[in-house]
This record gives sequence, C-alpha cells and structure tokens, in this order.
Amino acid sequence: MTAVVVEGSVGVVSRSVAEALAAGVAAGAVVCAALSDGPVPGWLVVEEIAADGAERQCAVVRLDGCSVVSAGPVTEVKVAGDPVPTEGEMPAWASALAASFWAARRARSEAETARSALARHQARLAGIEEAAHEYADANSLCERFDEFMVEQGLRPRSREYLCVVDATVRVRIAASGRNGDAAAGEITDEMVADAVAGLGVRLLADAIQDHDVVDVEEA
Repeated sequence: MTAVVVEGSVGVVSRSVAEALAAGVAAGAVVCAALSDGPVPGWLVVEEIAADGAERQCAVVRLDGCSVVSAGPVTEVKVAGDPVPTEGEMPAWASALAASFWAARRARSEAETARSALARHQARLAGIEEAAHEYADANSLCERFDEFMVEQGLRPRSREYLCVVDATVRVRIAASGRNGDAAAGEITDEMVADAVAGLGVRLLADAIQDHDVVDVEEA
C-alpha cells in the first residue's frame, strides 16, 4: 500500500483493488480511483471469472456513467481510501460499460498480437524468398524457377528492363488564325512541348489519354 496526499493535505492510503477486495471491500461499491490528478469516485466493477491464464480485470466507472475512470488487472488498478457510503446497488449499465471496455481492450490486444505474428511471418517468408533467389542466380536456374515461385504464391526474381512507350497526351494550346484549320496549322512542336511542360505532374497524369509499350529491352 502507498500513502498519497490529496486535497487538504490529508493522508489517504492507496492500495490495489486486489488488496481492497481482500480487506472486505465488495465489488459494486463506490470507491475512489487513485489517479495522478487526484481521487475520482466511481462504481467498482470486478470481473467474476478471469479469462484462461489471465488475471481478473476490474474497472472504476464514473457515477454519471460517462466513462471508465481506470481499468486493468486487480493487482494494478489503485483505489484510495475506504468505500464511499451510498444508497442502492450499482446500476446494470456500470457493469455493461466496464464489460464493453474490457472487450475493446482485449480486441485491440489480440489485433496487435495478430499483426505482430503476421509481420514476423512475412519477414521470415521474405528471407526465404531472398535466399531462394540467391540460390537460383548462383546456379543459373531458368525462368521455370520463377514460374514455380508464382505458382506457390511466392515472389519471383525481379529484373530491370527499359520500356519504350508511346503516350498520347491531350493539352489545350491557344493559337490565332482566320479559321480553325488555320489556327491548327500554327501549332508547333515547341508550343506542344511548352504546354506539356506547364502541366505539372498531377495535371500531366490526367492529360494522358492512352499509352502503348512498343519495345522492351534489358536495362
């Protein structure tokens, strides 16, 4: 147990919920959660049965039901002083709010565990793929190796190539003439180049109407 000082310089004993329960404090009582900015009263909700291999969870729910003040294993959550006398029993919504909080916390923990396991698996798989690529290169294996990798859902070897691409770009260019045909005849390569250069990356991407790869060679 730890002595803490609260408003008015009154010494108040802070203890874990496990210690409070052992001392006779009942679940459903109004207790004060021992927080860094001072005690906050709330309903004490304690998990009846702990999950396999886990410690029982508890929570202190604000009396107005707006939030969970503190939550965690019964040996870690701290309460200050003795229970606060109150009339009536703890409302059902307090238990429901605490249960929802625990479920959300467990779901986040399980999701993080799953993400970590997936990341480890992906890293291990990437290492295996890299080792396989090095072996294939060292032993001059043909494209059948890469086909096999693809068939197994694995990453094949990757090589660098230079692609020759014809692209159709649509731009608007101001020109003068006695009619439309005459104005079109005034368009020069320099005018087109200036118009394309003035588009910028984003507008240029929108201006590309079509493209065709006409040749591929190893880089």
